[in-house]
Amino acid sequence: MNMNGPNAAESYGPGGCRIDSSYSAIVPGLFVGGLSALAYCPQDQGCLDLLVCCAREACGEDSGLSGPEPGAWAEVLLCPLDDEEGLPVPAGMVEPMAEEVAKRVGGGQKVLVFCAEGRNRSGLIAALALLRLGHADPVALLRERRHRSVLTNKTFAAYVERVRKQEA
Repeated sequence: MNMNGPNAAESYGPGGCRIDSSYSAIVPGLFVGGLSALAYCPQDQGCLDLLVCCAREACGEDSGLSGPEPGAWAEVLLCPLDDEEGLPVPAGMVEPMAEEVAKRVGGGQKVLVFCAEGRNRSGLIAALALLRLGHADPVALLRERRHRSVLTNKTFAAYVERVRKQEA
């Protein structure tokens, strides 16, 4: 669901979960969102199998997230990244995480990759996972399905482009 689409105010996602512009379906099984996306998934429906937290400020105990702990209703993997241009991309962390996301989505699981706004850190992991799932231009796909501001962090975008060229 595009954040600027006609149904941006409210729609329904995996398993009948109510979603809003904070939570977008990219391909079947892969969802990208911001922190508020967690509020729109009823835990008792089991609508997500895996949550990937990419926001350093949201991955720790002092995250300020309210409600039931996500680990009680979905598996949680942490990939705490800083969204600052010029910092080196921690390949040893993002590559295995993207591989895991691709494996899960390819296996039919429903995965939400999220950060503060669902644009750069989650976009990095989602784009790398999409490459592994065979998508030739993951940045364009994310910008079409999520928002045009996905991967505006030039360091992250350049990293995805380098990986794309290596895998071509």
